[in-house]
Amino acid sequence: PYFLVEPQNTYVIRSKPAVLKCKAANTLQIHFKCSGSIKPPPSIEESHVDPHSGVHFQEVTATISRDLVYEYFGKLPFKCECHAWSPRGKAVSQPASIVVAYLKKNFDLMDTRIRAEAGEKLEIRCMAPKGYPKPQITWLKNNFTVTSSPLLTFTAEGNIVITSLNLQDIGNYTCVAENIAGKRISEPIELIVYVNGGWSQWSAWLECRCPGKPAQGRKRTRTCSDPIPLYGGAPCVGPNQQKTADCVTCPEDTQIITPNGFEDNAFVRRWSSWSAWSACSNKCTQSRRRTCRTQNIDYYDKALVKHHQQLAALMEDHDEQESTAYGCHGKDVQTIVCRGGECKIDDTASDWIFYLGLGFIVTLCLTFLVFLLHMRHRQKLPTYSITRTTPDQHTYTHEFQKKLTLSSNPPDINIRVNGYEYSNGSTMEAPKVPSQNVPLLLTRSTSEHHYDEPQFNSM
Repeated sequence: PYFLVEPQNTYVIRSKPAVLKCKAANTLQIHFKCSGSIKPPPSIEESHVDPHSGVHFQEVTATISRDLVYEYFGKLPFKCECHAWSPRGKAVSQPASIVVAYLKKNFDLMDTRIRAEAGEKLEIRCMAPKGYPKPQITWLKNNFTVTSSPLLTFTAEGNIVITSLNLQDIGNYTCVAENIAGKRISEPIELIVYVNGGWSQWSAWLECRCPGKPAQGRKRTRTCSDPIPLYGGAPCVGPNQQKTADCVTCPEDTQIITPNGFEDNAFVRRWSSWSAWSACSNKCTQSRRRTCRTQNIDYYDKALVKHHQQLAALMEDHDEQESTAYGCHGKDVQTIVCRGGECKIDDTASDWIFYLGLGFIVTLCLTFLVFLLHMRHRQKLPTYSITRTTPDQHTYTHEFQKKLTLSSNPPDINIRVNGYEYSNGSTMEAPKVPSQNVPLLLTRSTSEHHYDEPQFNSM
């Protein structure tokens, strides 16, 4: 027999076993044999014959679990071979090594916060966790993949090397280790690039002059703007102005030392005027803003001006700081509560609350009115359900009551009375009042149905 497919080296991990395949021609039997075991591993065998050539093929697929590898205690790696038999002989394939892949969790990092001066060379190291096969190291900066550039390269160990730091290198760097067993991500490393302040060139000598006084002496100035100190960089050391001994002294804000009339400082940054108050927001607040700007740029070297404009623009991106740019103290936004009845917070919600309350009151009033009408209607209903054994006073006619009251003679109870005829056919006689010929009303029996109306028969 000869092999068409032989097993290859592979890895087994915790949640995924290794799979080995072997296929041979001109064979009648085929199976795997692995280190430290006489029995073949769990396998699936298939056989078929080529209808054109009549060649007999055998194919086997074995599943190697991590537990099966761990049960092997030999010094050599765990290996499996494919054995094929036929009447003409036996063939053995190349051995395939099966190794358990893993990746630990812990990184060996530098400090999680690195401060370095602009222009310096820096190497950010990452000692990846142990693993097999060896994990591959990649880097993320602010969650984006870091790629090499002329100023940024990677070592063989996967460390980052920055030849010359600049402000664009500021950010959070994350080390990522990955192999077939999984992926591990380190804690972020914060890189802060600070800039130490540097003096600009001295201005030209100018006269010292105050309003209303003659010019006396000379003066020149310089600014800590080449570069501006940033991100905790050291300020400039030394005086920012030089005066002759006879320079007249006056308040700085009125010092006239330039042809334009006032002190000329290209990189003194000052607040602009406040903007107008905004319209009332849905949170019932108004706000206004101001901007930190650099003054009198036109009098200085254009290249130097461009450099500091770029630095100022970088600083203005950090809105979380108290000031919007270097050199201005205070906040760039003011917020107040709307005044003058302009607050329109949730007008729609207020209208809904009003209409909902009004509807509830109307519903309550209608319910109470219906209840009153129902009670009055019940009071007018006949009280048939109340059992009575005495006749209603309305049964007596007014005339009969009047005559009965005025009569002084008692009625004769022996006189035959007219009979009452009821719906059930029974009759009951009642006495008549003498000389009036008016029958008296007798009390009904307690057994009489109270819903039956009596039928009076005339005598």
